Amino acid sequence: MFKLPSTFRNDYENYLTSGIIKSFLHMNGQKVKWSAERLEVVQQLEDFANESDKNLETVLDWLDISTKEGIKYLFVKKIDTDSLGWNAIKNGEILKIFEQELQLLEIKHICNNFEFYEKDFKFIKYEQHITKYGKVLSLYFCKKIHTYDRIRYAKENLYPMYVDIFIDYEIISVRGKSKAGMYQYREEGFDYNVSKGTDVAREAESIFKLLIECYAVKFVNAYDANRYFRRKFYYLLDKYTKTPDIIVDKMDAKGVEIKQCIDYIRNEICQLGIQYRLDLEKDILNLVEKYFSISYPDKNIFTEGRNAYPLKIVATDEEDSHLEQAAATEEPLQAKAIFFDNKKMMQKSRLCDGFEFKFHKKNPTKLDTEFKTGITTKKDYCLIKFTEFVREEDILNVLFSIICSEGNSE
Repeated sequence: MFKLPSTFRNDYENYLTSGIIKSFLHMNGQKVKWSAERLEVVQQLEDFANESDKNLETVLDWLDISTKEGIKYLFVKKIDTDSLGWNAIKNGEILKIFEQELQLLEIKHICNNFEFYEKDFKFIKYEQHITKYGKVLSLYFCKKIHTYDRIRYAKENLYPMYVDIFIDYEIISVRGKSKAGMYQYREEGFDYNVSKGTDVAREAESIFKLLIECYAVKFVNAYDANRYFRRKFYYLLDKYTKTPDIIVDKMDAKGVEIKQCIDYIRNEICQLGIQYRLDLEKDILNLVEKYFSISYPDKNIFTEGRNAYPLKIVATDEEDSHLEQAAATEEPLQAKAIFFDNKKMMQKSRLCDGFEFKFHKKNPTKLDTEFKTGITTKKDYCLIKFTEFVREEDILNVLFSIICSEGNSE
């Protein structure tokens, strides 16, 4: 008899929304009361699963995919293509290893028997598919954890993590949910004075370690990986902060005056040598663009026709000068003076440490069109934070907006 684990049953866990469950039931021919409360639709899901073995498999497959979506942190690393593990992945040899590991496993799904799981991650499923992003190998892991919030009580929970190996792009993402009050599971039971705390970053690192130890996968060193992602961040930022045409037109209309201003400062005021000409020109153009932009009444020009726009930026230049800039409201940062005050520094280094963006949803509804995403570099990986419920197509859109961003070489 199938029963949805409490980890996915409870609304406050934020793995499955009522709307997602209702949509699944509707797509599978079930009459859905759209105003029904969560427990009612969960019961309907369980009843549907228990009608037949075929229905149960359909539900379990759907849960594997659906629990992978939503509020998640993505940890992304570059693969060292000289590693033995990479060769096994690329030529398909690793699939034989997976099959050997899984051959005795009766239920190859996240929603396995709760007693099946232990304190360490268990590999329970793999999938290989061709997508718009090329060949993808997806691995599913799960373990037990304790959660404790000092108000309710200590609980045993499932903690799934999901691995995607994007073979054509030579990257691996590990995805999990950030939760407060996470502790390593103890067979003896939770003890606040003894139990060891953990978090999503530690659990992701244990998955990366598992990939290294069990499958001989290696990753690009921290320095090169960090430069790779910071460069990608800069190109993405540059793409979504292009000067709007209307501002370009206003600057072009004042081209003669701008040139006169540059010449006057260089020759009459500062009497600068030729070596400073380009630097001065960039400063003046940036200043003119700044005031045309922040004074323009319609801020929509910085978001229209764009799939994303920044709300916050973090960057460090080659001299370790640090900037962290954010719009005071959720207006696009490009409409704020602080963006232009530091634009030149990023243009010089072509590096950006991270940012917070608003992305447009791939399949928006009338009242739900955008979502915020935090993106930063951490040691040898890129961290992408989804702090509100988003679907798989939006998660992948953000990831590959970064990975596929390109610009001029240094």
